[in-house]
Amino acid sequence: IGWAIAIDSMAIAKVYIASLRKKKDNIEVQVDKLGGAIKKLNSDINDNNKGIKTNLTEAEQAKKMGDKGDTKFQMTALRLAKEANYLKQSNDELVPVVNSMKVMLEVLKKAYDVSDFIITDKESEISIMEKKYKAINIGVSALRSAKSIIGYDEKKAIFEQSMDYIKEDMANKLAEMDKIIDMANPLINQMDLK
Repeated sequence: IGWAIAIDSMAIAKVYIASLRKKKDNIEVQVDKLGGAIKKLNSDINDNNKGIKTNLTEAEQAKKMGDKGDTKFQMTALRLAKEANYLKQSNDELVPVVNSMKVMLEVLKKAYDVSDFIITDKESEISIMEKKYKAINIGVSALRSAKSIIGYDEKKAIFEQSMDYIKEDMANKLAEMDKIIDMANPLINQMDLK
């Protein structure tokens, strides 16, 4: 890896930023999917509530008819009451799920905002670094031209130490960025409701 960084560290940094942008886009897709899933579950809960009300009303009517001795109406009343109970149990399970998903959605939205800030910040840092890097390359080229006349190697050694430090610092920062994005990926993947 060290030789690849030495060949074109700026291109590697830009490719990495592009990969972070793709990860950020994936967060946006996950936000949309999770929001859609929440809307669907809320719709299911509302439908269940309507079903509960309808079934209980019809069960009450069937019970009144069944109280006159008609077993068919008694069975219908029992079936409708059970259906209403099943729908209520379903809602009792769905409501906490929706609430958890809403919290996850807020976390994802914040992760999206934070990732945008991080990426923009790193792009600015790379832009500045690239300008410095080009300036240093122009300087070293001039020094190398003069080196044959001057024969002084100390400047070259200082330059190489500077470049090594820049490369190492950039590699450390890029690794830190990757680690943060990778730490957020398990949460994002858990929320992928297909």
